[in-house]
Amino acid sequence: MTAVTTIHIMLADGTTDGLKVVLKDNWSGQALMFAKSEYRSARRRLEGAGAGVYVLFGQYEGDSLEYRLYVGESDQIGRRLAGHVRQDDDFWTKAIAFTGAGLNKAHIRYLEGRLLRLARQAERCEIKNVGAGSPAPSLSEMDRASADAFLADMLTIYPLLGLRAFERLEGTTEGARLSLAPGGATAEGAEVADGFVVFANAVARKEVSDWVQEKGRDLIDQRRQMLEDGVLLEEPDGYRLARDHLFSSPSRAATVLLGTPTNGREAWRGSDGRTLKQLQEADANAVT
Repeated sequence: MTAVTTIHIMLADGTTDGLKVVLKDNWSGQALMFAKSEYRSARRRLEGAGAGVYVLFGQYEGDSLEYRLYVGESDQIGRRLAGHVRQDDDFWTKAIAFTGAGLNKAHIRYLEGRLLRLARQAERCEIKNVGAGSPAPSLSEMDRASADAFLADMLTIYPLLGLRAFERLEGTTEGARLSLAPGGATAEGAEVADGFVVFANAVARKEVSDWVQEKGRDLIDQRRQMLEDGVLLEEPDGYRLARDHLFSSPSRAATVLLGTPTNGREAWRGSDGRTLKQLQEADANAVT
């Protein structure tokens, strides 16, 4: 059973879109999240903050991935982030920076490497780092345990700030495994906190309906982008999903797979034949 923990998120300027300061009980670390346009609000807190790890991220322009992301580290994190703001790279709109008492250069290089590895494994973002990153530093057993514990807290906090780039999709599925009702596509999926995930090796129809050809340009564009990015692979009998993929909703997932506008709550069914709508209604009725 996961231990109960308390995390404090302070809205430093009183607005939900402004600077956020994140603290956790019995933890020496601190996280700051800010929009690029609000860097001035964060600068004072970052000056003199010392060593830290940060991510810069923005939404991916398309439907095949979720984020564009850069992972970095610095023993003068305030100065390093100021440099990113001056460069004005247009891929990122927000930053999350972690600092902590006792973090040194070896710790933050280790944390940077772990985050990059997790992001690559999760396959949810376009990584803007060039190359494989710095070689992993040699840490003592005690230092490695300390860094891993700090990383575990970071990975708890990122989703609270709206960033799930380090989570593999299959690790986020808590709902029942569902199958797509017959209609020319074969797929399994499940509801997740931020949408609907369809599992790898699902097969989508190549053909699209007349309605899509006339009015569904966004669906055609999404399929083309997924093919270009290697998310969909063309095969003789259809398009195969190369990896688990997150859609914004069960209806969007079913529509992309079937090539025609589809109500996902009716199209996805559980192992007992009940539709997603029926399963949701049963869950709602079970609440007392």
